[in-house]
Amino acid sequence: MDRARKNRIKRIITSDFHLWIALATAVGYFFVKFLNELGWLHWEPSSEGLLVIITFCLAVLLADRLWEGEKLWEQICDNTEKLVRIAEATADRGEITLRSCPKSAEDYDYLWGGFTKTYCVYNPSYKVDIRTGKHQSVQTFLRRYQHPRFDKAQYLFLTHDADGENALKVFRGLMLEVQQHFPDVRKKIEVRQNKKKKACSAPEMYLGERDGVPTGVLELKKPTLSQQHGQPHYYLIIHDRQVVESYISDHFSEWNNPDAKDVENFWGPGS
Repeated sequence: MDRARKNRIKRIITSDFHLWIALATAVGYFFVKFLNELGWLHWEPSSEGLLVIITFCLAVLLADRLWEGEKLWEQICDNTEKLVRIAEATADRGEITLRSCPKSAEDYDYLWGGFTKTYCVYNPSYKVDIRTGKHQSVQTFLRRYQHPRFDKAQYLFLTHDADGENALKVFRGLMLEVQQHFPDVRKKIEVRQNKKKKACSAPEMYLGERDGVPTGVLELKKPTLSQQHGQPHYYLIIHDRQVVESYISDHFSEWNNPDAKDVENFWGPGS
């Protein structure tokens, strides 16, 4: 069994432990009941007690799900409110651009090409990269990392859901191909993941500097509980230094969160 499948099973068990307790209680009850019917055990468990335990576990599980849904809704609304405030504050100064989802190599490079110095990436998806072509993504990465004024990139993935896990898997595949052409890429990037946050709970953010101008590329999301990660119709491109630094401060501070761990064996076993 591969590592990703093991992690997924572990996450299912730990996130729904109330349900597993209820299931184990029911299995235990019927096992004892079976032994009693065979005459191997002279004690019969109470069916009322079993019902109370299972009902309690399911009630706690339901309360947990409702609380988690409310937190997700609040976070999505907060992100949307921030995007609206940014648009209102910068639209009249020409410091914000609304760009549709890229459909060509030129569109892709317009959004993510040209970053230099330090580049901070929060919750990327790479679904767009698959649509525009793997070759285009690799070429953009190579131009970025080989640029003499590029220092380092920090990538923080949210992997408490399948979207986040898949994004990290795709990114690793792209980086392994980049490494074949430019081995020093290993010195240029750092990759961490937060396994306690879902990718669908926050937008993609690409923050740094391009042509000497602070630049942020943000996925434009709407407040909806059925939100999918990495499938926006538009991206916001922001050139306001205060706004870009604010997003780095508000979101990329999670880089130093204890829940953000370096991705083990990112470049292969023993890396």
